[in-house]
Amino acid sequence: TGTQYPHGQLLMPRVVYAYKHHGGDFSAAAKELYRQGYGARIVKAEPIIDLPKIVKDDLTFPIEVFPAVVQRYLLESQDKLNLSLDYMGCSLLWMISLAVGNTMEVEIKSGWREKGSLWLCLVGRAGVGKTPSITQVIKPIEQINNREIKRYQKEQSKFAVYDKLSKEEKKTTEEVKKPSKSQFIVNDITLEALVEVHSEQRKSIGVFKDELAGWFKDMNKYRQGSDFEFHLSSWSGKSVA
Repeated sequence: TGTQYPHGQLLMPRVVYAYKHHGGDFSAAAKELYRQGYGARIVKAEPIIDLPKIVKDDLTFPIEVFPAVVQRYLLESQDKLNLSLDYMGCSLLWMISLAVGNTMEVEIKSGWREKGSLWLCLVGRAGVGKTPSITQVIKPIEQINNREIKRYQKEQSKFAVYDKLSKEEKKTTEEVKKPSKSQFIVNDITLEALVEVHSEQRKSIGVFKDELAGWFKDMNKYRQGSDFEFHLSSWSGKSVA
């Protein structure tokens, strides 16, 4: 077990060495021993992920563009749940676009910059598993979006009650500020409502339509206007307000 030394150290070879050759300077002793080759060299190792073999000739979507851990998740979902790599990969790109929003731009060349807006249309025969494959990827971000919707509705209800109070009642009541919308995924929404959501959620808004035909049918559904031009402006990242 060793004998306690005055400084609380156990009397071990390294302690003896430090006092004998470096006057008790443990730091200097350690550096010298390390210089002589003693001690382990700490090397940060990358996590080992045993990826299934990818036969690229059998793939349409190049999942190698994703980190290894994401590749494994997609491949496991394909193998265990019989989901489509194409639909999952495209859905993941949509999620990345939504996460990046307008916080970054890509400079193609001097004076030419593009935003991370991504428009995707996933087409397939009925029964090929489009919806399950898409849901497998975007479900986590949809859950966050649903929580934000519920939070806003709850806070809006509190504000509505406070807003109806008289000036005298408000003086004796804790102030309730008007909440802001933090919803970032919308589905069945008018253009006016979409612009309103954008005014409060300025980073990004994801418009998700389960059926492509429904998106086309919604064009000018609520009014005679320029829905087509609106979406063209949105595609190019121009202001629509």
